[in-house]
Amino acid sequence: MSLTFRARIPEREVEAEFELGQGRTLGITGPNGAGKSTILGVLAGLLIPASGRGTVGGRVLFDLDDAGRGTWVPPHRRGVTLMAQRPLLFPHLTVLENVAFAPRSRGLGRSAARDKAMQWLEDLSATRFADRRPEALSGGQAQRVALARALAAEPEVLLLDEPLAPVDAGGKTELRELLVRVLAGRTAVVVSHDPQDVGELAQEVLELGGR
Repeated sequence: MSLTFRARIPEREVEAEFELGQGRTLGITGPNGAGKSTILGVLAGLLIPASGRGTVGGRVLFDLDDAGRGTWVPPHRRGVTLMAQRPLLFPHLTVLENVAFAPRSRGLGRSAARDKAMQWLEDLSATRFADRRPEALSGGQAQRVALARALAAEPEVLLLDEPLAPVDAGGKTELRELLVRVLAGRTAVVVSHDPQDVGELAQEVLELGGR
């Protein structure tokens, strides 16, 4: 799906606008405090801007006038999934149950959701972690599972906030290569401080200035 975004968040001194074609990845870069994660928060429906408009494939996510009045679609109805910088896996669930959470939330039965989760774990070469709890995973393994959970939600737009930040140097190359494959042909927005990440993952770049 194509993506359009225009928003003003004065309390965070953020104002941004962009358009992204279907199946393309936008990399957002800039210094700390420039508003990178703020943009993801607005797209995901976790932060309401003072004004602006966002659409996915022509479907309105939000459309707010300068008085903040208008349309605001809640997060669960947007078809947008945010993978946060930290994996945020449920500690009391196994890896398989964590990934199955997304399809279960969409109404799939337990067995069907587990089958769907296992398919994503297979696609990301993570089936060996299926029965583990999050505390038994390394940083790179946890990010791989978090990515599987995000993809299991089958979003129209995937948002990734510093996806390689929690991974040690030894695992970054492998995970970066995995992300290149996963993002191919998918509409996505990636936030990163690392020019190499942006250069390899994104076809388009939005560079935000500091305050």
